Amino acid sequence: MLNNRAGADTSPPRRSECRASKIQGATHEVTRDIYHSVAGTCAPILGVITSLQEQLEYGLRISGLVVGLIVGLLSLWQILKKL
Repeated sequence: MLNNRAGADTSPPRRSECRASKIQGATHEVTRDIYHSVAGTCAPILGVITSLQEQLEYGLRISGLVVGLIVGLLSLWQILKKL
């Protein structure tokens, strides 16, 4: 025989309770799928960035050098213009 506590409700769950738990379970599955989709999309992008990191670093250094040269030349031009 089953172990029943005094006053424990042994009736089966109501339909609304079953429906609510099914909806809650479905919501958790959808949320999990969204997180997996985001992680699955970001992982290859991060892999490409990591593999091209050296080239990106060189590009940033060269562009910084070009901007510095342009600012220096414009400053020199303004100084010579004032003379």
